[in-house]
Amino acid sequence: MKYVSPSEVGSYFKVKIMAEYQGHELEVIEEKGNMLLITNENEPKPSKLCESLGMTPINKYKTIYQKWIKREEAKMKFEIEELLNNIKMEEV
Repeated sequence: MKYVSPSEVGSYFKVKIMAEYQGHELEVIEEKGNMLLITNENEPKPSKLCESLGMTPINKYKTIYQKWIKREEAKMKFEIEELLNNIKMEEV
């Protein structure tokens, strides 16, 4: 077993932070204090859903939307993908 420091985690794991916001799961791309920036960037295509959630388009094709929300408005979820085999992650 190999122990990794927090600075090494990105070398072994891909960590994606998701926020469940108003019944929809969106990716968190930035955190500042009590605020989260959510986006639909990894969704297959935008829909009226983004507009109904009050999200703002950030590119000229209106395919990527984002919105700042309060942390308490969403339920956080972490998706961890192992990049290398035989690595175990333990909380310290």
